[in-house]
Amino acid sequence: MRKVLSLMMIVLGLCVGVLSACAPSEPAVTLTLSQEQVVLSAGESKMVFATLTKEGQEIPCVVDFTLSEESETDVVTMTVEQESATVSYEKAGSVKIVCTATAENKTYQKEITVVCRGSVALEKSVFIEYALGNAFVLPNEVEGEVTDVLYDGASIFTSVDEAGIALNMESFAQGKLEKKLIIKTETADYQADAEYVAMVINDADELFVMQDVAYELGDHNENAPTLEGYFVLGNDVLVPNNYVYEMKYKSKDWDGGFRGTLDGRGYRIDGLTMHDSTSLFYAYLGDGVGLKDILFTNCVKRGGGTFMCAYRDSAWENVYIHMKQVVCSQDTAIIQHENHGTSKSMRNVMVVVDELVDGTNAGLAVFSMGTIKWQNRNVNDTSRCRAINCAFVCGRDFLGVDIHGLYTMPTKGDDKYYEELPFTGSKYALNEKQEDWDSDFWIVDEGTPYPISDYYW
Repeated sequence: MRKVLSLMMIVLGLCVGVLSACAPSEPAVTLTLSQEQVVLSAGESKMVFATLTKEGQEIPCVVDFTLSEESETDVVTMTVEQESATVSYEKAGSVKIVCTATAENKTYQKEITVVCRGSVALEKSVFIEYALGNAFVLPNEVEGEVTDVLYDGASIFTSVDEAGIALNMESFAQGKLEKKLIIKTETADYQADAEYVAMVINDADELFVMQDVAYELGDHNENAPTLEGYFVLGNDVLVPNNYVYEMKYKSKDWDGGFRGTLDGRGYRIDGLTMHDSTSLFYAYLGDGVGLKDILFTNCVKRGGGTFMCAYRDSAWENVYIHMKQVVCSQDTAIIQHENHGTSKSMRNVMVVVDELVDGTNAGLAVFSMGTIKWQNRNVNDTSRCRAINCAFVCGRDFLGVDIHGLYTMPTKGDDKYYEELPFTGSKYALNEKQEDWDSDFWIVDEGTPYPISDYYW
């Protein structure tokens, strides 16, 4: 009897199992998110969508998004609307968001990880050097491998190597970029002001190479090449004693010359030495603002000629020239500024001379300003270069040397007329409006202007 009952129970179990296997299973319900990991940069927002499907078909549901209990509440802000949530960056950090979907009295959940990348504002500008392959040197503050560089939301990153970060700058003009550059690394976003320049000069070698870079950017004219480019000093440049600067690319009154800009950014070139009358500083400065916001200190000029020469329509702003020694074996000018018709200004320019050595009873013109007649043209324009706040300060009495604090030499016809403004006392200033000197570059002490970066030495 017991055997019969056992057999019946086994048969009954098998029947139940067969019936269970034959019963239809409940369709699977799947909660799907448009993204389960969200990475945000400063100022960025992203949207996450949730859908609930059964047998591949979307079904109606109620969706909610909430921060997990362990997450900080001030890393992101979140706006929930129907089946989506918009997550916005607030500060660096990471949080988890729980998505809950409810349908047919059942709930389904998934987590979303949100990472808000760190955002760092760099103090110094980034210089993108177009003479060096549109590359910039990565600032020391940037940590991690660079993954992208953005401008106005678009990627301009092309490559990275030992020379720097190369960018696609086809649509950019030289000068300061209107918007910030975003340098993306694995861990953070770095925001920086950026400038598109020819070259940043950081030492004496780069100062001397500047001529070659400007030549490559110019017209390569064999007789009088035009040199181009916007150059800036990256720091004070100390020229060693054994360096003698020579001008490689000569220009003429009407042709060639440097047509770009040397922007000192308030830094100095110290110890520049030039020999002979042909060793003019950086050819003739051409159109535009040739020199600005720059100091030349402890400079030496021997053999006559001109320390700096500007022709055409070059304007100078905030230039300080300190000559440690001038040897006048020939007539010598510290600054020669000649315009050919269009008058451009020298504004806030000061020359200081410590020692004059007279070899042949020659003269020194501190500022030589005027016009040279138009050659081979039916034009005779004698308008003069304007000098605004130009000052000359000497360190001692120069006995036996003919000094002109400032003279102009307009040309009329074939005769040259000099209008001399004699040197008087220890200081010559073209005008007395010393309060007009640019306060960002100069400081005025008892009526005498000094460069701010030099005054506090």
